[in-house]
Amino acid sequence: VHDGVTVAKEIDLEDPFASNIDGEIVFGGVAVNKSFDNEGRIVSRWETVLYRGKTIPELRPFFTGPEGMKDIRLIKRPNGKIGVYTRPRSPGNEALGGDGQIGYREFESLDALEESPASDLEIQNAPLLSFRFPEGEWGGVNHVQVVKDGRYKDWNLLLIHRAYKANNARHYSAGALLHNPETSRIVDL
Repeated sequence: VHDGVTVAKEIDLEDPFASNIDGEIVFGGVAVNKSFDNEGRIVSRWETVLYRGKTIPELRPFFTGPEGMKDIRLIKRPNGKIGVYTRPRSPGNEALGGDGQIGYREFESLDALEESPASDLEIQNAPLLSFRFPEGEWGGVNHVQVVKDGRYKDWNLLLIHRAYKANNARHYSAGALLHNPETSRIVDL
């Protein structure tokens, strides 16, 4: 609180992100719930939680992704729809996302997304992009924006991460893709 005005809000999430859609702040991150199993080992469960509001103090949760899904990112498309990038996982089943691929689906509005429960197949089974991480790697979208001009006008520029395990450590690198949601075409940068 500064001079009687709330200028910040504490929200307990990891991997935070924010965007502005239709005059609203859309803020999100990964909620992690840690507990112990019967043998005293830590068990982690996580899900992406999205908040919306005209101002920071007005932010309220409006969508919770499926359990185990990180890297849900939203973008307002020039066609007026809300593009939603997902990260479906199905370890051992590459056709359904393996350790983590990138999916994409559009919704008519933020309200339509809000009305879609996390268990809804609209998010969990969003069609995967033609760009695929090789077996043994995974990744997701960290940020997305619409290209405003030039050869790729109205395409989505995706800033991504990709990762793999080696020598008991996780290794991450950054990358970028251009995605045309109208044609599903990908340009790998």
